Amino acid sequence: RNYLPTRGELAMDMMHATASLQVNFDWTDEADMVAALRTSLAVTPIVTACFANSSLHLGRPSGFVSRRAWIWRHTDPDRSGLLPFAFDPGFGYANYAEWALDVPMFFIVRDGRYSAMQGKTFRRFWQEGHEGERATLTDWDRHLTTLFPEVRIKRILEVRCADAVPGALLGSVPALWQGILYDPDARAAAAALAAWSPEQRDSVHLDVARRGLAAETPSGPMRELARRLAANARHGLSRQGPATAGAVDLLDPLDEVLERGKSPGEIVLERWQGEWAGAADRLIDSTRY
Repeated sequence: RNYLPTRGELAMDMMHATASLQVNFDWTDEADMVAALRTSLAVTPIVTACFANSSLHLGRPSGFVSRRAWIWRHTDPDRSGLLPFAFDPGFGYANYAEWALDVPMFFIVRDGRYSAMQGKTFRRFWQEGHEGERATLTDWDRHLTTLFPEVRIKRILEVRCADAVPGALLGSVPALWQGILYDPDARAAAAALAAWSPEQRDSVHLDVARRGLAAETPSGPMRELARRLAANARHGLSRQGPATAGAVDLLDPLDEVLERGKSPGEIVLERWQGEWAGAADRLIDSTRY
């Protein structure tokens, strides 16, 4: 039987039963940040499909190819998701800060003690205080680390949508993103692959959580979009100079996945129910680095 988490389990599973591979990138100025953020958010469903790898939970089929993606989208909608406002005209640093101000806070820390904020937003804390305490810059910095969109702005751009994957695929994740984000032509071409409305992007991302590379999109089969994105990243890396020559080779394992046409989690489930016969040690051996 496919296992679906109850709402009460989601918060615990988010922190204790999901694993992702997050990669950080810098930018040159505000306009560069906006372009990189929008492109990253646009292709998040495609990248999620490429590395979807959480099809098991407690020894049973989870009902998803990326259970992790589904959990992070449903645990706390106030602080997660695909940030549709990032595509609004004039978006910039201030707009992200305004969003963060209105996200409910988790806690503040005073003298080593954590105090729950009972759903108060940072904006209200800043304006009104809380139980005699006033907002500090340290509180704000800590609050920003408790926001979990699929792409997060800190002092860097943090892309968060790839599941943890076996060692052979690890290098493909940063190589894919570098090829897309650090070459202007590749970045524009990547964004054009997923020029969808916020509602379409949201729907595709949730379908990817369930079906991985088998998902459908407004632009055609996800498998084909993923192949085009990987080829685009390879071209982007090749234009970044000799220093990225080795990074191009890191995309080879991803190309093998896409040639097979199945997300890593689909293969894991097939092997779990087939040759591994539900043996946990076989699963662990397959993921050793």
